[in-house]
Amino acid sequence: MKKLLFLVPVIILVAMLVMPGIAMATKPPPPPPPTCGPCDQPKCGTAIVDGDKGEWVLDESAADTDFFANMFNAGEPDPTKPNYALLSKLYVKYDCDDGVLYVLVLAEPGVLILAGTALEEESFVKLGNDTKLVDGTYGNDGTPPDFQWINQRDNADGRSIADGWEASMRLSPNQCYDLNVHTQVWVDGESKTSAVANRGIPLAPTPEVSTVILLTLGVLALGGFVWMARRKHAEAV
Repeated sequence: MKKLLFLVPVIILVAMLVMPGIAMATKPPPPPPPTCGPCDQPKCGTAIVDGDKGEWVLDESAADTDFFANMFNAGEPDPTKPNYALLSKLYVKYDCDDGVLYVLVLAEPGVLILAGTALEEESFVKLGNDTKLVDGTYGNDGTPPDFQWINQRDNADGRSIADGWEASMRLSPNQCYDLNVHTQVWVDGESKTSAVANRGIPLAPTPEVSTVILLTLGVLALGGFVWMARRKHAEAV
């Protein structure tokens, strides 16, 4: 009998998970999202968009690194192609509680990011090629979407340059997105574009595993408590 009592919370949880699926079985299924693997999930965390990269973990060998992807000349990741060049790097965090994506773009050594007024729109984050989430014209008021240059200054030629930029934007969890991050750079005496591979990489922001586990345990505990309360009430009657 005690073994059966132990299984009651589990049965309740399974019913809660299965019943919504049965209710929706008559509806046409949505189109499948792009395939995202575990490596495409950003680390949960927050950042302050203030032009200070100090809060980001840049070491790619660190277990808690914020590194997410390399960015190449014209988005070309194939090193055998003549236009191939690694020009900048992308770092990502995702606030699992508020649904905010934070990105950091840093130029590689010998590369400068162009931050002039005419080129502000060329530093952006999009979903695919059409849905822009943020760019260099958005400003920074503390509420996403925000954008801030890192170490913006003028070089000897009068060009406005920067070492990188930070940005924040709203993004719902538990979906797979085609993330297109792009910036304009100055290297070898000319302007070039720096973008993620093929101008689109899969991103799947999800809650931390610990949060899912806690929610599951909470449902189990609640189900067991309700069942035991009803049983004691029935025995008392």
